[in-house]
Amino acid sequence: MEGKKQFENKQISLLNQLKAHQGNQSASAPHAPARSTSTISDATTSEQQKRREKELLAKALYHRKQKKELEDIHLNVLLVEDYYDDRKNAVGIIEKCFPNIDIYAAGTVQGAMEELADHDMDLLLLDIRLPDGTAFDLIKAIRSISQYRFVHVVFITGEDYDPLETFSKYHCYAFITKPYFKETLISQLAPIIEALKKERLEGRVPVRHKARIFNTIDGETIIKVDDILYAELSGRDMIIHTDEDKYAVRRMSIKTFLDYIDDPDFVRCHESFAVNMRKVVKLEATGHRDYIAVTVNGDRGCSVSQRNYCKMKKLFDEECMKRNNGSDV
Repeated sequence: MEGKKQFENKQISLLNQLKAHQGNQSASAPHAPARSTSTISDATTSEQQKRREKELLAKALYHRKQKKELEDIHLNVLLVEDYYDDRKNAVGIIEKCFPNIDIYAAGTVQGAMEELADHDMDLLLLDIRLPDGTAFDLIKAIRSISQYRFVHVVFITGEDYDPLETFSKYHCYAFITKPYFKETLISQLAPIIEALKKERLEGRVPVRHKARIFNTIDGETIIKVDDILYAELSGRDMIIHTDEDKYAVRRMSIKTFLDYIDDPDFVRCHESFAVNMRKVVKLEATGHRDYIAVTVNGDRGCSVSQRNYCKMKKLFDEECMKRNNGSDV
């Protein structure tokens, strides 16, 4: 029994020694350092900084691209100034300081009307006193035209006018008093030109079409060609029907009208009528040999002769195919 007990004690002793040895090894083994809170915080901050830098870079690239796109946009500016030196000086400043601006110049109301008919203007710079009238006369004439109803206007004058009254009455965007410094002209025009270019870039400004000056009973009137539905003879005069109004034009024939319009989509459909095919939505029989061209606004006053009906039918079918294919009408 004693031998057995001694053997058990010896085993217990050996087991205790083994446990002590394992404990010493565990205590002496190197431990991986625990990540401190500050290290985790630094890593998070670094990731946020990288993300912020990427966002700033993307934003900078976007603004650089937008700036380039804005610079590439062309605008038409009309300067109406009767003094040659003042006109030359202003043109030089604008051409030098504003890229991609096509500037047109006139010295009279009549000259301005001609430029407005030949070119689609985005901004008007108007001296108030002109040899054949005033800028106010010009504004009254063009504000009735849908194309120029909201065109930006800047008045330039050496005379004493009340800017507030001018703003409210003629809806101008700036008022520059002569004599002016170069910096004044630039500071007045820069925000207007930038706004116009941004509108064009964002697609808010529609593509405009050519216009023509007609000698109506109310005086010389600019009519946008694409606004015309049809023209109708009335004695020796002509009635031009547009989307929004009618204009009585003195002493004009259908042939003269078509030559002056110079647009292949305008065709003679009757001895007394010419129609804009882009505006026709239906050809309709109204009797045994009578036809009409119904236009987009529902107007049914444009007659089509039997002799011209086949030609009109062919042109109308071609126009419908263009519309169905997504072409501009």
